[in-house]
Amino acid sequence: MRPALLTSDVHLSPEHGRSVSLALTGLLDEVRGADVFLVGDIFDLSQTPPDQTPAQTLARTLAGHPEWVLACKRHMAGGGTLCFVPGNHDAELALAETTRALFAALEPPDDRQLSVSPWFCRRGSVHIEHGHVYDPDCAPNHPLSPADARSEGLGTALVRRYLAPSDALEFAHAHHLTPRSGLHLATKKWGAKTPVHVLGYFRAATGLCLESLTAEPTWAAARNAGTSALADHAERTGVPVTVLEALLSHVPRPTHHDFKQTFLRLYFDRIFAGASTVLGASLLVASTVLPTLLAPAAVATALGLPYLYASSTRSKRHAEGPVEALEAAAARIRTLTNCSLVVFGHTHVESERPGYVNLGSFAFAPGARPYLLLDAGGQAEVRRLAV
Repeated sequence: MRPALLTSDVHLSPEHGRSVSLALTGLLDEVRGADVFLVGDIFDLSQTPPDQTPAQTLARTLAGHPEWVLACKRHMAGGGTLCFVPGNHDAELALAETTRALFAALEPPDDRQLSVSPWFCRRGSVHIEHGHVYDPDCAPNHPLSPADARSEGLGTALVRRYLAPSDALEFAHAHHLTPRSGLHLATKKWGAKTPVHVLGYFRAATGLCLESLTAEPTWAAARNAGTSALADHAERTGVPVTVLEALLSHVPRPTHHDFKQTFLRLYFDRIFAGASTVLGASLLVASTVLPTLLAPAAVATALGLPYLYASSTRSKRHAEGPVEALEAAAARIRTLTNCSLVVFGHTHVESERPGYVNLGSFAFAPGARPYLLLDAGGQAEVRRLAV
């Protein structure tokens, strides 16, 4: 078996990632002739404007990174292969039109040298997957259903509908924001225009909450489409349908399928508690002039302040965060599929355990860009490229 290179979360877009694509260009030239796996979120197709298609965004992205495109062509001309495993931000890579655009731009000498593998792929006993399927906030309706911007994971939808149009992508990669820290960052970014952007967030978040009440027919259709694709995926990966079904039985319910979870994840509970606390404080001040306001002030404060204090001490909105969820998923995958190593990305947090590697993010790693090398014997080694 030939050596392989794996990396994830490169996050190229038409306007961003120039230094990242140049770094990846250098890596490709070093491993010419190897099998290269790009493990999700290589492109930020979730930034596609409403009046364009993901294929158009991909074409503009590739045009913005010409050195990397040439490196891909050199790599394949030297006998190497490229396999894209879509993540939540580039799920549309698996759509026929977008796949055709990828092939047209990279021009593989042999079509077998370039592939797009939805959900996961296998290299011997190594399981390669982006990992967003196991993060409820970013999970799709079904890992094999066609990507649909009208009904996608909550985190991806928020990027598409609010963060990208607001040019606020730094919020998308700040994974530990609370409403308070988010408001502080927004004020630094937008200054006097902050209220306008906050209203934009409420508009997008309210729409997502309402959709969680009405989109069940869309989710059901997506699940049916994914189920019908299981046999083809089993043939492509060599993993039996019964095992795929066992894997699916452990996939968490997506947050956007549940109104309560969507409401909480978008921090509406903390926002309302904060508003109640502010209202109570305002009424308390006003009660010095109008004593009849003292009782409403006490009620509003009592409704908001204790909840706001208690919730502000919790950094996670789930029993386990994405990092822990993906580690647990990797253990289940090893048990169910009898693989030796599971490789994920998605969390932007590097992790290395026996039988598990999370690649973190090639674009946003602090200090050095991580990637994984598999030698001809299947031995894995995490390496880092200085920024």
